[in-house]
Amino acid sequence: TGLGAGATNSSSLVVGIDTAIAGARTGTASIGMVSDGDGINSLGQTALSGQTVTVSGNVYRLAEAHIDNPVDFAFGNVHVGDTVNQAVSISNIATADAFSESLNASFGAANDARITNNGLSISQLAAGNTDNSTMVVGLNTSAAGTVNGTQTINFASDGTGSSGLGITALANQDLAVSATINGNVFRLANPVINNNQPIAFGNFREGDAVTAQAISISNDVPDDNFSEKLNAQAAGNTGGVLNNGGSFNLLGPGATDSSSITVSIDTSTAGNKAGNATIDFQSDGTGSSGLGITPLTSQDVAVTGQVFRLAEASVSPDPVILNARVGDTVQQSLTVANIAVADGFSEQLGVVSTGTTGDAQLSGAVVGLIAAQSSDNNLLASLDTSTSGVKSGSVEIGFTSDGTGTSGLSAIANGSASVAVSGNIWDAAVADIQQTTIDFGIVHVGDSVPEQALSVTNSATVSALNDVLTGSFSGTTGPFTASGDLGAGLAAGQTDNSSMKVGMDTANAGFYNGSTSVDLASHNNDLSDLNLTSMDISLTGQVNNYANPDFNFVTGNGLLSGSGDAFLLDFGTILLGSNTLLNSSLSVGNDVTGLADLLDGTFDIGAAGIFSVSNFNAFMDLDAGSYIDNLLVDLDTSGLNTGLFQGSIIFNAAGHNASGYYNTFDPITLTMRARIVDTSVPEPGSIVLLLLGLFVLWQMAIRTPRTAN
Repeated sequence: TGLGAGATNSSSLVVGIDTAIAGARTGTASIGMVSDGDGINSLGQTALSGQTVTVSGNVYRLAEAHIDNPVDFAFGNVHVGDTVNQAVSISNIATADAFSESLNASFGAANDARITNNGLSISQLAAGNTDNSTMVVGLNTSAAGTVNGTQTINFASDGTGSSGLGITALANQDLAVSATINGNVFRLANPVINNNQPIAFGNFREGDAVTAQAISISNDVPDDNFSEKLNAQAAGNTGGVLNNGGSFNLLGPGATDSSSITVSIDTSTAGNKAGNATIDFQSDGTGSSGLGITPLTSQDVAVTGQVFRLAEASVSPDPVILNARVGDTVQQSLTVANIAVADGFSEQLGVVSTGTTGDAQLSGAVVGLIAAQSSDNNLLASLDTSTSGVKSGSVEIGFTSDGTGTSGLSAIANGSASVAVSGNIWDAAVADIQQTTIDFGIVHVGDSVPEQALSVTNSATVSALNDVLTGSFSGTTGPFTASGDLGAGLAAGQTDNSSMKVGMDTANAGFYNGSTSVDLASHNNDLSDLNLTSMDISLTGQVNNYANPDFNFVTGNGLLSGSGDAFLLDFGTILLGSNTLLNSSLSVGNDVTGLADLLDGTFDIGAAGIFSVSNFNAFMDLDAGSYIDNLLVDLDTSGLNTGLFQGSIIFNAAGHNASGYYNTFDPITLTMRARIVDTSVPEPGSIVLLLLGLFVLWQMAIRTPRTAN
């Protein structure tokens, strides 16, 4: 009160914060003010505006120390010379929020010099955290005695990183430590494994029973009442080693156990079974030191052994199917393989016996042993082909698994294989064609000559299985044709007289020789066709032109015209009284070229009239292009009156050839004509003929193309 003008009071009014609980603190303090005229004027007090002071701050709790394991430091009975220590578990159990300081801990004094520590400390252990390894309390066991004291641990709350208020000492805590250090010194048990190592089991086959080997273990310490007893337990294994899970307890000093724990090897799989069997040991103070059980160092028992798998046989192909013809040699190589894994632990495969059943046959042999993943192809399976039919049987093969070169174990029986062998054995077809030549004989140009069928027989004897005979033509030469085949084939004993035919082209005359081949095969549905010897068929035939009887004018008087079956020898017009002697020389022939029929002929001259004929004699076998000359026709006109004179000769011709063909032609008439006229008195008929001739010439002239005029 009464603060003068211009004066300051810095002590009378005080504000603060509540530190009863940790956390952030904030609030206000209100200050009321009056202007007081006391001693200055008589105006009394005048209220002034109040003011508010804002106050804030943080309140931190101290770290809170807790020793978690004071009971664990009752060490009990220990041996003189034992190493005895235990880590102290210290926790900062202050609330783990933003307002708790960290904990520092360090060792203080111990009230017994035999209580030891490692001299380490804990710094800034955060709230809610525990350190159970840094600080270690132990004992000096160099002398016997009883320890019953304390180890002081100093604590402090550290505001570093939180409140920033520095280090605040906390109450010390004493850790109770007690122990009895026995004055009598007892030896720990000392396990000794007596077996020579490694324990070698040698070689076995998969699945073999293995006689276990007992482990001889001694407690190698003096029996003087100051040695503990030995406990042992079979523990883990490595490699392919097995143990019986055995154990023993309280084996006295100097004693040996040779039966409780055994080892062996695992033969369930092949491979190297080298490894260790681990045995855990304990020194047991029961009945001696009374110090309980002390773990001792485990020991490994080295074990060796090898396990081999049997050879594994495989035979392929299976089944074997062999199709053949009677008398053929048909074989199938059998692959005998040892399909066991090639890792050095598989035995070799031996083939010790072979045999057959039914129609199966076997040749060859497997020489030696077959290593893993190797094979032998020397066995040959076949069938009896001496007769036809459906054949079947089997090849029987016996195996051993042989340790030569691998396990060293003696060979043992290792199963067998039966390979089915079957197939069809066929009798081949036998072709029989008796016709080696087909002769079409003598035919004529343009004739339609019937095809000649080839007779083909499959003369094989009917058996259980027969091929059929197939065939077709090839390589036909000359004017010959060959068509058709045996289709699906002829069964044994069958003959085909119609399917395969040969024909001849008669377009041109000639004497023809040619050939065709019959390609033959023995066929069945199992095997490739067996080509049989081709049969060559000679083909022959003669194509003749027909004979062609014809008259020809050779020399003399007259004009010969006509063809076919009518010819005219016209001596023309002769003047009356000219007493002319006319003669004409003719020939008759087989007017055809090339190969042709022969011509025979006779003449009937009974109607020759006034004409004198000579040398018209019968003839035979006139070749193509040949003629009979000097057929004479004479006419003596002396003593003849006017008129038209005619006579005729009938030529009877026939064509023939060596085939027996004989054909007569229609009678051929040779007309002979002459006209005698008197020039002094034209005959009416002559005038008519003359006029008719002139008319014909005029018609021809007007119809002739202009270019020809």
